[in-house]
Order: sequence, then structure tokens, then C-alpha cells
Amino acid sequence: MRSKTRFVMVRVLKDWSGPSASDRRRYRRFEAGAVEASIALIGTQDSRLTLDACRLLDVSYGGMCLLADEPLAKGGVHRFLIEFVAPFSDVVLVKACVAWMRPSDDGVRIGVRFLESSKGWLGPEA
Repeated sequence: MRSKTRFVMVRVLKDWSGPSASDRRRYRRFEAGAVEASIALIGTQDSRLTLDACRLLDVSYGGMCLLADEPLAKGGVHRFLIEFVAPFSDVVLVKACVAWMRPSDDGVRIGVRFLESSKGWLGPEA
């Protein structure tokens, strides 16, 4: 008896849902209204750790946009503590690189790309 080999052809289309069809983000963004979180920039001052509160504007698995009082150097690497209340319910320590900055009426909008994360589900792909 002869056995038959079966092939299944599958066409996968990437869903680029976002503000426009030209938006080619690698990760889907979660707007701040969909994710309840507190965020703080971890710094040092006089050999002591400091936490400077920031406001989360949106987050994805690869980075985030936040609103801060002071600008950060583009390309600079910083650590952030993120406390997700909903939908994740977790605390995450991330190391991130500043990708861009824009002045805003209520502070500075800063986009960062995650370099390392204390949780496997957030941060760069392995």
C-alpha cells in the first residue's frame, strides 16, 4: 500500500492595524487607556536611588512612549520600573534606549526601545 504525502498551503498576512497603512511597527501598541500602569525613571543622586514619576502614553512589547518632565539624551540607556495594574498585574524592571524625543505642552514625549526586561514577555526578541 502506498502512503500519500499531503501538503497544506497557508498564506499568512501580517496585520498592520494601526493609525495608517504605512505604519510598520514591529509590535502592536497598547494605548495608555487600555493598559493601567505606573512608570518611574530610575536614577541616582548623591549615591542614592531616585524614582522620577513619568506618565505612560502607550506601550508595546518592544518599547513605550512616555511623558517626562525633563528630556533624556537620545541614544541614552536608562532603567524604568513599570507597575502594570491591568491587564497584566505585574511589576517589570526594564533597561531601554531613548529612540526619540519631542517637546510637548505638558513635558517631553520620549520614545524608548526595550533592551532588557525582568520579564520574558516584555522586551527584545531572543
